[in-house]
Amino acid sequence: MLNPFQTNKDAGPLLTVLVLSDEPETRLRVAERLRAAVCEVVTAETVESALAWLDEHDLPQLLICDFKDPEKDGVDFLDRARLRHGRTGLPPTIFLLDTPEDEQVAARYNASDVLTKPVSTASLFECVNKLMKDSGVTLAIPKEFDDSEPVATSRIAKLPLIGRLAPNVKSTGN
Repeated sequence: MLNPFQTNKDAGPLLTVLVLSDEPETRLRVAERLRAAVCEVVTAETVESALAWLDEHDLPQLLICDFKDPEKDGVDFLDRARLRHGRTGLPPTIFLLDTPEDEQVAARYNASDVLTKPVSTASLFECVNKLMKDSGVTLAIPKEFDDSEPVATSRIAKLPLIGRLAPNVKSTGN
């Protein structure tokens, strides 16, 4: 199921983003934050619906994909999209990860960046702004979504942080 939405029709969107996730909460959380920042966001629940949208529209400027999907995952989507649009023809891609092991696979598939779930608004916008820097797009976090909560995130260049404690750090049991 696709859901295109443009928040500011007069000025036009700052960025067009395709969000692929089989998790309704993740899809909604990412989409509503980007829409509030004046992005055009298309959401897709399945790989097939995302590919169908790509076949009928201009490429978005950014792809955000769930890494693990019970039926098909972001890797399958990326492989199939690259067949259609060429290996270097796709926009930057952010993978949303469930486990530290997923990050190693994302690196092998040349994901532009990764975010661990649950995704904080601050980490999402930091990542998008970094990837869109060369295009001159900078998104500001809308006040209603400034959650500023610390969320463990990791980048491909770093070791995974999820589920690990640094030496000499004790769990508080929370």
